[in-house]
Amino acid sequence: KYNRLIQASIHIIIWVVLFVMPLMFDHHDRGPNYPWLIVNAWVPLVEYMIVFYANYFSLAQKLLFKRKYLAFALANAAFVLVFLWVNGKCHGALMEMDMKRGTFPHHPKGHHGPPIFTFIFADLISFFIPIAFAVATRSTEHWLKTESEKKEVENKNLQSELLHLRYQLQPHFLFNALNNIYSLVEQSPEKAQEAIHNL
Repeated sequence: KYNRLIQASIHIIIWVVLFVMPLMFDHHDRGPNYPWLIVNAWVPLVEYMIVFYANYFSLAQKLLFKRKYLAFALANAAFVLVFLWVNGKCHGALMEMDMKRGTFPHHPKGHHGPPIFTFIFADLISFFIPIAFAVATRSTEHWLKTESEKKEVENKNLQSELLHLRYQLQPHFLFNALNNIYSLVEQSPEKAQEAIHNL
């Protein structure tokens, strides 16, 4: 329970830091640009969080570690496609808002912004990071758990062997004690009685 509490605390601290960081780097005279922060920073972070924990708690354990690679790839592809669609809608809404305010950047004649493929490719790469982190974290925990279970089995086997050796030693001890008492019966019956009592 203590280890789980520490683990949960670490996860919470990391996500809080990730959510606060965009505020620290968004310096404007008029204060933070919240629409831009929501669309370009916080919405992607929520998406990364969903992808990370979906893989961490379910997909890695139930699909990847059971060698269902195609199902694992398709599940993550579904997540990414849905979130790419959400990102497109969010950027479209932000663009409309900027156009209404008159703050949308206009390109010179003949100059166009980077192709839409560039943004899609960047999003795909960015979604790969939380998936990789989730798989790496779950794999490490799985390996540590397996090693711990192996050590526990080894310790149980050692204890079993030690107990077996003790059981083997007991008859020898009893035999030697009885042999000594047998020899004392003729020499000193009183000592023999005392030895039997002690035994």
